[in-house]
Amino acid sequence: MLVWLSIAFVGEFLLRRYVPEELVASLVGGDNPWAVPLAATVGAPIYLDGYAALPLIRGLVDSGMRPDAALAFLIAGGITSAWAAIPVYALVRTPTFVLYLLLAVGGSMLAGRMAGVVL
Repeated sequence: MLVWLSIAFVGEFLLRRYVPEELVASLVGGDNPWAVPLAATVGAPIYLDGYAALPLIRGLVDSGMRPDAALAFLIAGGITSAWAAIPVYALVRTPTFVLYLLLAVGGSMLAGRMAGVVL
């Protein structure tokens, strides 16, 4: 588990260090039809901590990220974070784990789209 967490923390550091928030916000803001799927896909691997996610999302929303994309980012990240995914991976076979990840990201996209309709 230490190896996986180390890889996850290094990845998060590199993403936060070298990917500007403005770039992400421009991709998941405005009238971009891919905003929600992209936010869910990006949110899945970089989300590691619930305490850090909310200020990050707030900054992205302030930079122009749509609220439905922010919701998809939070849901996908919370389900696929290292803290949630590593125990699941330890308990199930690889095909089941892949299904878990696909359902998590797909469900977060659906929730983001539904929020976009309501908001």
